[in-house]
Parts: sequence; structure tokens; C-alpha cells
Amino acid sequence: MRTVRRYAFFGFAVLVLLMLAFQTPVKANHVETRCELLVNALNAQRSPNVRLQALLCRIAHARATQNAAGYKGPNGDGHNIAYVVRKLNESGICWRNVGEAIAWSTRTPPSATHFIAIWKASPNHWPMLSASRYDRAGGSWHAATVGDLRRTYAVMVVLNTC
Repeated sequence: MRTVRRYAFFGFAVLVLLMLAFQTPVKANHVETRCELLVNALNAQRSPNVRLQALLCRIAHARATQNAAGYKGPNGDGHNIAYVVRKLNESGICWRNVGEAIAWSTRTPPSATHFIAIWKASPNHWPMLSASRYDRAGGSWHAATVGDLRRTYAVMVVLNTC
């Protein structure tokens, strides 16, 4: 009788573990994770809060990847607002104002709070990122090694929707 109970308990334990394993949420990919970290760090420093917009996450990641690949932009400062506007228009989303903040750092590992601190210290970036007219945001970062120097490029896109 004890052997039957042991096997029954073992079978029940395996069943419970399998049920728990299938209920575990799938881990978000790195773009979604970085975006959530950046938007949460931004919201910790501003009011009112912005809502995370998945489209902006993807746009910001593409922009960070461009900058990590050496993109300098039309003014040599790495901004590419034309790309952001084109992607917004292609998506069909209704929007009024858009802003793009970029930064780079050699800090390893990079962190969302570090990039927010860089932007907060900037007299050009922080007024835009903290402006109450923006209600959506998305951000990401991408690392690249040039020679012996590893830099991480971050981009935050903020949007005022219709």
C-alpha cells in the first residue's frame, strides 16, 4: 500500500510541476525588456506618466542599432527624426508631436536609470522627455565595439497621440 501511495504522490508532484511550467509567462525579448525598463525609469522621474507603446519600442531599437553602426544623421548628431516620422506614418497611428532623445555610454553593463540620468542632466533632452504633452514612449539600447571601446547607444522616442 505504501508503494502505491509513493507512486501516486510522485505522479501528482510531476503533474503539478508540469502545470506550473506551462503557466510560467514567456520571458519578453530584449527589446521589450529594455523598453519597459527605460519607460519605467522615465516615469519614475516625470509626471504625468507616459504609457509604453510597442511601436515606439521597435522604432527606438532600430534607431539605437543605427547609431551603434555609426549613423551620424543629417546634422552629425546621430538624430534621425525623419526615420521616426516615416515609421509613425507607415503605422497609421494618429499623432501630433514626436521627440527623439539619444545618448551613448561606455558603462558596462548599461542600465535604464543611467541613460535617464544622462538625459535628465541635458538641458536639451530633459525638457522634451518630461514635457506633459507626451503621453506615449518607447526606448531601447544597442551596444557596439569600435576598436577597444565598447559603447552602448540608447534612444527614447516620446509621442503625443491624437
